[in-house]
This record gives sequence, C-alpha cells and structure tokens, in this order.
Amino acid sequence: MSTTQIPFPTPPSEQPAPSAGAEFLRLCPWRVGFMLFGVATLLGLIDTWLLYAAVPGRNQPELAFVIATTFPSWYVTVPLVPAALKLADRFPLAPGRWKRSLLVHVPACVAFVLIQLALSSWLCDFVFAPMTMPADQLPPGFHDYTANLGRLVGMYFTTWLAFYWLIVGGHHTLFYLRRATARDRQAAELALRTSRAEAGLAQANLRALNMQLQPHFLFNTLNAVSVLAAKGERAQTVRLIERMSELLRMSLENTEQSVPLVRELEFAQRYLDIEQVRFADRMTLRFDVAPDTLGAQVPSMVLQPLVENAVKHGIARRRASGRIEVCARRDAERLELSVRDDGPGFAAEPPGGRTGVGLSNTRARLEQLYGADGYSMYRGGGPGGGALVRITLPFRTLAPGEGDTGHGVIAAEAV
Repeated sequence: MSTTQIPFPTPPSEQPAPSAGAEFLRLCPWRVGFMLFGVATLLGLIDTWLLYAAVPGRNQPELAFVIATTFPSWYVTVPLVPAALKLADRFPLAPGRWKRSLLVHVPACVAFVLIQLALSSWLCDFVFAPMTMPADQLPPGFHDYTANLGRLVGMYFTTWLAFYWLIVGGHHTLFYLRRATARDRQAAELALRTSRAEAGLAQANLRALNMQLQPHFLFNTLNAVSVLAAKGERAQTVRLIERMSELLRMSLENTEQSVPLVRELEFAQRYLDIEQVRFADRMTLRFDVAPDTLGAQVPSMVLQPLVENAVKHGIARRRASGRIEVCARRDAERLELSVRDDGPGFAAEPPGGRTGVGLSNTRARLEQLYGADGYSMYRGGGPGGGALVRITLPFRTLAPGEGDTGHGVIAAEAV
C-alpha cells in the first residue's frame, strides 16, 4: 500500500541581507557616477548660492570666483563616497563588532577629511580660482598652499567629519532596514507555506477518514445482502442489490466535504431503505426535520454512521419491532442532529466495549472540520431508554442560489 507524504516546509536558511553599499556599488559604474555627480552638482549649487548671497552689496565676490572655489570641492567628494561605503560594509557598527569597527572608522574619517580638503584646496584655490581673476586680486593666503590648507581645515574639518559619519550612518540605516524587511518577508513566506501545508494535511486526513468510512458502510450492506441470499429470498435480494447500487452511486458522486442537510438526509434514508428490506416490518422509521434546517451545510455521510449504529445496536438486538428517529433542529446559530432508537441502549454493551469505526470516524472528522471546541457529540442513553447519539454543529448555509434543495422529500414516517 502506497502512502502519500505531505511535504512540510522547512525554514529557509537565513541569508544575510545584501548590504546597502554593496548593492549601490554593484550598479553599472556609469549609473553610480551619474548619481554621485548629480548629487554633487546639487550640493554645489546650494553652497554657491549660500556663499554668493552671504555678502551683499559692493563687497559681493564675482560669481565665477564663487563657482571656482565651491564646485570642485564637491566633485572631489564623488570618488571618496564609494570608498566610505566599502569601509562601512567591511566594518559595520553592529552589536559585538562596533569597538573593532570604531578603531577603523576614526582614523578613516580623519583621512577622509584631510584628503578631501587637500584636493579641494589645490583645485579650488590654485587651479580654478586664478582663472577667474588676476593673481594680485586674489584674497590673502591663496598663494601659500600650506597656510590655505590650514585655514580650510580650521573652517571645514567638523563639517566634512559630519559628512563622513552621515554616509556611514545612512548606510547602516538602510542596511538594517533591508535586513528587517528580508526577515519579515522570509517569516511571511514561511507562515504561508506552513498554513498551506497544514491545510493540505487536514484535507488529506479528511480524505483518509472518508475513504475509511465508505468501505465500512459498503461492507455492512453487503453483509445484509449475503444474509438474504443465504435465506433464499431471491426477490428481496434483487431489491436490496438495486437499492445498494443507488446508494453506492450517490456515495461516488459525492466528492465534497460538506453537503446540504437535505442531501445527507436522502442518503441516510436510502441506507435505511436497504436495512428495512432486511428487517421488513420489524423496523419503523421516523424523520422529524425542521424545514429551516434543510439548507444547512453538514459533513458528508455524517448521519449514515449514526443510523447504522441505531440499526446494529438497536433494531438488530430486538426480536420485537423497533423504532428509529432522525431529528434535525436549529437553535440560534447551532444545528442539532440526533438519531435515537428504542433498543437496549449502550448500557447493554459488554464492559470495555469501544466505540465502533463509524462513530469514532465521525468524531475524528468533526474535530478536523470544526476543532475540538467547535462541535459537541453525545453518545448515551435517550429519554425513556434506548440509545441516543446527538451532534451539535455551527449552523452554516451556502450563499443564495448555491443551495441544493431539489432532492426528494424525506418521508416523515415509514414502516
């Protein structure tokens, strides 16, 4: 016998989220250069406007001089940004690593500032600034590189130091944000795969229970046929086989886990018709079904084990005639189904007797469908004697137009 295994998802191995700097630098080089160039140009325009507007009136410097001493310093920063990002990738300020990383970043930020200011001083003050005005009109200090560099370090060291840490901080913010997003996505995917696997496992269990139940009732009906055939009751045997074929066809056509109660009642009545051929006038049937319950959704073949139990433990154990009652009532949002007989009841069973396949199967299916707290099932004595099995389920119906109420009317009482 082959078994089908339901693949249960295994948690995916956690992959480190791609670092922000690595993803940024992985882009096409011309795109990276274009992005950095655009940002440098924007910052240069803002810096130029601030410097030019800071000195109004006659003392306002030439615009060309301001541009020459402003834009090159920002363009010098363009190749330094990827270097800072690579350093932040390799030495992240993460818990447990921040001390070691800080020993690298502190001298790195000082080197970043000094390189930036050294190149800016040379380009701005000694290459481009002399192109905008005569050398004798340049401000004091523009002829001495060392003095000019010292002046820039004193004025802008803190500013460019903050700029370096802004790059590193932005990288870490984006890095941890992406890692959190990746973990949330992995958790959501795992939860989805787990829920699908659990749903598939529940459906597989229900199918297995259905497959167990169908041969069980088929065996019992075949047993009834064999009893009649052994007695030589040919006409009754043919009639029983015809009804059994109808019942088997209904069972094979039913592939849904839940069906309208009216269809389930019809199936139970067909089964009882077979048993009635076997017991003749010894069995009286009564259906007491409230009309507002016919469209309720119930598990398929939920009544058949109950009426089978009533026949086996009630009618079959009596020499006199017996009675089976099938009832359906609605109580607010609950549906109550019950099957009662007037036989000896469960008290007549031998000590240590266990619940048969039909009832235990029914209980297992109900727990799969509704959960342990979503249903109740009573198995015991009925008022006035006999055996009573009562099931209480949530009252559920299909959407308008989807119900199946076109089946035959259930006979109120049959002998």
